[in-house]
Amino acid sequence: MEKTYRKNVVLFFVTSLLLMGLVLGHSFWIDSFDYWGELRERPAVNNPHMLKLDFIRSQKFNCIILGSSRAESFSPYQLSDITGYNCVNLAVGGASTALKRLYLEESKKHQDLKYVLYVSDFYEFFEGKQPEEVLYHPELGLLVKDLDETVELPNLLQVFLLMMDNVRFNRDTSAFKKGLVEKELLDQKATKPGLRLYKYLEDADYVLRRPEELDRDWKRNFMAYSTGVWQGKYVTEKHLELIQHLNAYEKEGVKVRVLLSPFYSKFNDLFLERSSSQIKQSFVEWKSIWSAGSLFKVVNYSGDISSELPQTINFWDDGVHLNKFGAAKLLSDQRNKL
Repeated sequence: MEKTYRKNVVLFFVTSLLLMGLVLGHSFWIDSFDYWGELRERPAVNNPHMLKLDFIRSQKFNCIILGSSRAESFSPYQLSDITGYNCVNLAVGGASTALKRLYLEESKKHQDLKYVLYVSDFYEFFEGKQPEEVLYHPELGLLVKDLDETVELPNLLQVFLLMMDNVRFNRDTSAFKKGLVEKELLDQKATKPGLRLYKYLEDADYVLRRPEELDRDWKRNFMAYSTGVWQGKYVTEKHLELIQHLNAYEKEGVKVRVLLSPFYSKFNDLFLERSSSQIKQSFVEWKSIWSAGSLFKVVNYSGDISSELPQTINFWDDGVHLNKFGAAKLLSDQRNKL
């Protein structure tokens, strides 16, 4: 009996080690997130944050759009028409202030940078975590930490657990099934062609949200923000440091424009009704700090802009995201300030 027990225990541990080895080998061989870095040197198919960095280092441009998902709908083609520069959109969902700064510095380092459109979110100066694709990437994590000392990089145990994660495994498997992705397709993915930003004024094939989807999602947005990022502390120092950083670029001859992103009107009404006095004070501070300390132009579209932009599915995806037509109208209306 005891011998059988020991045999089963040994068999269990051997099987477990084999399974862990297979999962780690699977991760290493495919590495669609580029988590193994120079050890494997695979394209970061599932890591949009690294795709952007690769794009900056391999392409030619002199004008950039920076921001989180709320800036992804701004057309670089339209901005190129307005400014006369060769613009690209480097916005990526979940981008922190430090990641935007990294893209800015890398663009200055690798390009003849002339123009920056920085789309600022109210939430970006609250305490919050970096996306996993940034923290767990061997290069991105270190680069972002250099710009934000509050960033905590994962330890070896956390890295191991991520490598065993079922979601990462499935997405690696999906990437393997699709086969190797050509470099030009990766470059397209880095610039979000799926948003059809080259057709920023008229696009008969563009699928708008349904009214019920917009009504559902602006409420979801508010719940996500009010129970998530807005629960943290507003870090004024981070905001002031960014302004100094952008001021330095303006002094060096790089034209900087900052656009304060808006809220859908019903989202804004709920924000004013239910948010704590501290959150609303931080919102006022976010706007006033931008205006008071900047050497560059600030285009203020914060809060409810229903007087300037219809609050319908023709211009909005949800409570905080404009679709490409809404973004195009903002740029068109403010072209003299850009």
